Amino acid sequence: MIQNRYAVDFDGVMEENRLYVARDLSTDERVLIKIFSQNKHISSDFIQNFIDVSTVINDIGSKYILKIKDVGEHYEDYKGYYFIAYEYIEGVELSELIKGNYLHPEAMINISIEILKALESVNLIHKGVYSDGMHNINYHGSLKMQDIIVDKDYNIKIADFGITAANRGKNIRAKGNYQYMSPHQLCIDYTDYESDLFAFGIILYEMIFKKRPFGIAFGEHDMLKRIDRGPDYSNITVIKEYEDLVKIDKRLLSRKNKYKNFNEVIMAMTGIMYRTAEIKINPPEEELNAIDKKLMQTQKLEIEKIEKETKNKKSSLFKKAIVIALVSMFVVGLVVHYI
Repeated sequence: MIQNRYAVDFDGVMEENRLYVARDLSTDERVLIKIFSQNKHISSDFIQNFIDVSTVINDIGSKYILKIKDVGEHYEDYKGYYFIAYEYIEGVELSELIKGNYLHPEAMINISIEILKALESVNLIHKGVYSDGMHNINYHGSLKMQDIIVDKDYNIKIADFGITAANRGKNIRAKGNYQYMSPHQLCIDYTDYESDLFAFGIILYEMIFKKRPFGIAFGEHDMLKRIDRGPDYSNITVIKEYEDLVKIDKRLLSRKNKYKNFNEVIMAMTGIMYRTAEIKINPPEEELNAIDKKLMQTQKLEIEKIEKETKNKKSSLFKKAIVIALVSMFVVGLVVHYI
């Protein structure tokens, strides 16, 4: 029981920084809830800041972001925790989903694009679409596999948006967070959109290979050393279907030639989608909010660009084939005439 209000549907000891199903006894509704320990990395005004930030996050109305219902403090066995309650959705954590069979590339692309759309919708705050005038909310800052809930149709919703912003831009260092933190978060406690792109690169690697690119680190210093050595691609055979996804992932985790923004990665994913099976992942436009419609329009433009480039290549190849055929006919004609 959390704060004498949320009855958690779990018999064992709750693991910190994981989502659990609970019942809100005041409304008799199901929610998703998590707890994490109070620690020296969390600012004293975190709760009040998070209340302000959560209003902005909820107002975005992204279908890929879990709505925040409640936040507060909880004490158990003389130990202090923070808790966050979210809207309930049916599904499993992405970390649990990949424990089964390998995900098909179509599922990976669908999950990836929705994750990126969630990140891009918050990044638009930086561009003046949304703002609370106080906090920099244009990043997630603590993205990890356990934050992503996937339903039976491989649609997702993400938790923990606003937590890092409410902590004045510093990762709260809850259990497991450092395994997904970027080098500049680990070194100087600085969070930006590149932190989210890096975390997404780790998540994509896990979806493809079912293991982490830097292995399991034993502390932040160890994580930095592992990042410095680079991702582990040794002794890995990449199946042809996954080659394009691996190329994207290598760029996400690279120190050079980084993606400039989330939309650029969305376009790369869209390119794979179009070139392979023309995967249909877009819902009817009437179901989309303004941000998703903008992202879909950009996606359509990219598909049109790919179609045009493909037609130009085919046209160029056709012209070359004609030239080769004419030259061949001319040469044969000369030979016949000579004989």
